[in-house]
Amino acid sequence: MKNSRIFITIAAALALGLAGCKKPDQAAPPASGDSATPPTAPAMDISAAATNAAAAAMQPVADLKATAASVVTNAQQQAEAAKAAVNSQVQKLIDQAKNLVAESKFTDASNVLQQLAGQTLSADQQTLVDTLKEQIQKALAAKAAADAATATSNLLKR
Repeated sequence: MKNSRIFITIAAALALGLAGCKKPDQAAPPASGDSATPPTAPAMDISAAATNAAAAAMQPVADLKATAASVVTNAQQQAEAAKAAVNSQVQKLIDQAKNLVAESKFTDASNVLQQLAGQTLSADQQTLVDTLKEQIQKALAAKAAADAATATSNLLKR
């Protein structure tokens, strides 16, 4: 029994002795008042790898952004070209109606102006179309009155 007590005492002392010893390659954490120490080589490698990965991840985003800007610019140019073509067609119809009014072909001029019904007109074009419509209405009313007067005088002569 004495041997077992001695053995237990020696084992406990040995365990406490080993537990209290520190390995020499383990450093104690810096105290809160200490200045920051520069990162070690593995930490720098990890930081550089993270920076490179972030840059590589952002490259497709930058490419996509440039492509999107190009698509938007092309779409705007196509829209402007289409608008110019429509505006040109509208102006041709207005000019045609003006020529028909000048030639006293009021019914034909009215038909040409009817083609402009679904078109978007600028303020100047709208004013011109309204003026042409008034001229056509007045001319057709005057022609109808003249035709009626001629018909009446022809009936009275008989």
